[in-house]
Amino acid sequence: MARPRIAILGGGAGAMTAALELSAPGWEHHFESITLYQQGWRLGGKGACGRGRDVRIEEHGLHLWFGFYENAFRLLDRCHRELDARAENGQPRWDLAFKNVEDSFSRVEQLAVTDNDGCHWSLWLADFFDEADDRPWLEPDPRPPDERPDGWTVAFYAVRCLRLAADLAWSLVESDRRLHMIRPAVAEGRETVTVVDDAADLALASLGGDLRAALDAAANLLDALVEESFDRPGVLSAFGVVVRAVDLAGDFLRRRFDDEIRTEPALRRAYYVVDLMIAIVRGVIEDGVIAADSFDVVDDVDFRDWLLAHGALPETADCALVRALVYDLAFAYVDGDPGRPACEAGTALRGLQRAFFTYRGSLFWRMSSGMGDVVFLPMYELLVKRGVDVRFFHRVEELRAAGGAVAEIEIDVQAEVPAGTPPEKYAQTPVSGAQPIFAWPANPAPILGGAAKPPECYESWYLGREAARIDTKVLKRGTDFDLVVFGLPISCVPEVAPSLMAASPLWQGAADHLRTVPTQAMQLWLTEPASALAEVEDGVVVSGYVEPHDTWADMFQLPPRENVKHSATVAYFCNVLADAPQPPRGPEAADWLAERTALVRAQALRFLTRDMASLWPGAVDIVTGRLDWDLLVAPPGTNGPARLDEQYLRANVEPSERYVQSVPGSGRHRIRPEASGFSNLYPVGDWTACVIDAGCVEAAVISGMLAANAIHTKHGDPVRARPIIGLEGP
Repeated sequence: MARPRIAILGGGAGAMTAALELSAPGWEHHFESITLYQQGWRLGGKGACGRGRDVRIEEHGLHLWFGFYENAFRLLDRCHRELDARAENGQPRWDLAFKNVEDSFSRVEQLAVTDNDGCHWSLWLADFFDEADDRPWLEPDPRPPDERPDGWTVAFYAVRCLRLAADLAWSLVESDRRLHMIRPAVAEGRETVTVVDDAADLALASLGGDLRAALDAAANLLDALVEESFDRPGVLSAFGVVVRAVDLAGDFLRRRFDDEIRTEPALRRAYYVVDLMIAIVRGVIEDGVIAADSFDVVDDVDFRDWLLAHGALPETADCALVRALVYDLAFAYVDGDPGRPACEAGTALRGLQRAFFTYRGSLFWRMSSGMGDVVFLPMYELLVKRGVDVRFFHRVEELRAAGGAVAEIEIDVQAEVPAGTPPEKYAQTPVSGAQPIFAWPANPAPILGGAAKPPECYESWYLGREAARIDTKVLKRGTDFDLVVFGLPISCVPEVAPSLMAASPLWQGAADHLRTVPTQAMQLWLTEPASALAEVEDGVVVSGYVEPHDTWADMFQLPPRENVKHSATVAYFCNVLADAPQPPRGPEAADWLAERTALVRAQALRFLTRDMASLWPGAVDIVTGRLDWDLLVAPPGTNGPARLDEQYLRANVEPSERYVQSVPGSGRHRIRPEASGFSNLYPVGDWTACVIDAGCVEAAVISGMLAANAIHTKHGDPVRARPIIGLEGP
């Protein structure tokens, strides 16, 4: 039987994962060839980066990895280990800045959300998500069995909700001496409860101690009921006892201390967390999520609406914690409109539960340089050394279906690369007065011998085919390829795959119902560290602030990787961008793209002029509240707002740059990588059905692994299919 030829379209996280999983050593025994086609000159998709002037890192936006991204971390760790092994066997490593995962990532030590009490903004700080001895890439998992998910069940998460309420609430309020007043009042409240199950009474009894003890007791009760339900499913109905017990305590506290909760930030925030966890536990019980052991049960409703339906206070459903973690960080605003938040309740629950209860080492991990350099450079190096054919400057224009399969792929060749160009040339940036460094360049001119068009010509769909085309190829099934890994985003499907949509209701439904949103990003090179601008630690990550830039991350680790003089840190900001009707494809689209970029600049200028006093009090004049523009690094003679033009602003509006959302009801339209409806097609990316079903690196990696496993099973060696962490979870 002939070995199949594999064509991989795109170079984002899903496509790169599939390429790595399919090209494991010995792949030549199972596949004739593996060829990856990538537009432009760099890999990474939305995670790509480039080095601009002064070797500064320029990215699509803020990139952090959650501590539960175990599949992604382990994939990168395997890359480095194999590269090391090859080096020991005479195949030297490229001179990358980072040659292991340990050096490539560091913990985010401080996380904050911005809280507004109706009059003033303040930071809700948390710095306790740290497990010093653990790493998400370590194999095997060093955690004791009772500290890791056993089967990834909804019940597991429900128990942890109450435990998180205990730990989080206590961490936020432990320094407030006034909390001692709660204890006798709650003990008094318990005396008013007479008709409660004995087990619930035991939970309530702990309220005579403190908030943490109360919630721990409720969690113990729920844990016991969960364990008992394995032998006696009828016990599931007793979960309501837990809810009733904590409800009674919460109701009493709210009645007795309503004024204090509304006026004292520590008490108010503690109550939000408790109320949130109780609403979640109540909801997963009442809506049958535990019984079905699937969060998908509640994916037809928005998360905030779901919380309200299960008794959460409106203030809780709209609190900074929910707004920041569910909506802001996930760009979950329809059409980029902050007034239209939308996220599937089940997807939000799954993300929150995995983020908070299954993270390893830290809730968040930051990269030591740009994501393209840290993540996709070693991946590219390994693909090259394995013999995978990576073809840059190849843009997919159209897939054509026939007979239930992809029959043809039309690809434009965008540039002629000088003969003899080594693969590593694509991943090198020239440095004035020094040797080139291994880092993706922001401009492909050095790769093309200096004869390059403006960089956007190679990466823009809207500018049209003629913006960068020297040839067109039509790949044919049975001659040039047999299997196709489709690694382009869902927003590209209507552009390049109308034939698939016409032939398949599955693809038409995905294109119709999966929504995407443009985003905007701003990077500011600052002369002072974050700790001089606000009462925060250097390296803080803040979300939940005002539009147009609700999320800020202090990337204090980047200046040593760049040559920007006088830079103490780099501030990354990002958010959604208001959507707009897309332009016709062609040269005229340049005006539309310029308008989008101008909008980003205008919003950035307004934000920096109007909204920095609350976020960076140390960066503004104490009288006028205006930003000190000299904090922005800029050439001599550049003054005032003109210094903004020396920073990096970006409008991510191209089809390949838009962020996939999880609006209510959309999950059912995601396509499974192993079941595309076409016999030789395997879609990958965070828009596919990949358990997490949300826009993130881990979702894309899982998707790529699913596709590779399906190809191994059907066309290669089933033994090569790799287990996927969390695949069987709810």
